[in-house]
Amino acid sequence: MFNRIRDRFGTAGLIVSVVALVAALAGTAFAAAGLNSKQKSQVKAIAKQFAGKPGATGPAGPAGANGAKGDTGARGDTGARGADGARGADGQSVTVTDESAFGNCGDQAGVKLTSVSGTNYVCDGVKGDRGSPWTAGGTLPVGSTETGAWLAPDGRAETISFSIPLAAELDGSHTIYLAPRGSNSNCDNGVDPAPGPANPEADSGYLCIFQAGGTPALFTLIKKASSSGDTVLAAANGAATAGAVLFYGSGDSSTGFGTWAVTG
Repeated sequence: MFNRIRDRFGTAGLIVSVVALVAALAGTAFAAAGLNSKQKSQVKAIAKQFAGKPGATGPAGPAGANGAKGDTGARGDTGARGADGARGADGQSVTVTDESAFGNCGDQAGVKLTSVSGTNYVCDGVKGDRGSPWTAGGTLPVGSTETGAWLAPDGRAETISFSIPLAAELDGSHTIYLAPRGSNSNCDNGVDPAPGPANPEADSGYLCIFQAGGTPALFTLIKKASSSGDTVLAAANGAATAGAVLFYGSGDSSTGFGTWAVTG
């Protein structure tokens, strides 16, 4: 093979060819001076025949360290003010009228809203069932107070009725009479203003009778009573769950009036 290369290029050409071949095999670009174009092509062809295959790709190198943080850039200039937006459409006048039941709201009432855009109805909600005034079986809850007024003319008996019944009867020790300007700790639940005929109060489990005027005289509260003709007979001192009967004074001319409070 060496002889064939020498015969084709001559001694000078052989040397250059070999050098070019070696340079090509080493992957180095080389300009073969003194060779004509045909000889250059032949040298490249020979170099290509003897060139080795590319080596395997080497492993990736480690990642480089992060660079230092750059300085904060200068704040930009404030932008120019934008153009004003177009004017919005004018609003509409709305007329509001009552809407009776059994009309456009069905069996409910409501209101009718009228404008140039049309008519709309806002209907009332359906009413719920009427609830009991109290949740504890319809009796006066513990700590809740109801009040009323009383008048006993000419010594006649006066009935005091509780609109909301008590959960249990009261005995005589829990029914208290207070003469004008009188006071009792069980008839003051601490609510301002101070208790009295104008502000009747009672502690839990007590009925307090406040006299505002008339003939000062004691009376008897009873929880049960029966009548014999025009006379009411007392059964026992105290108050029933629905109320009490007030016997006022000792003579036919005795008259009294005032207020009362009972607390569950």
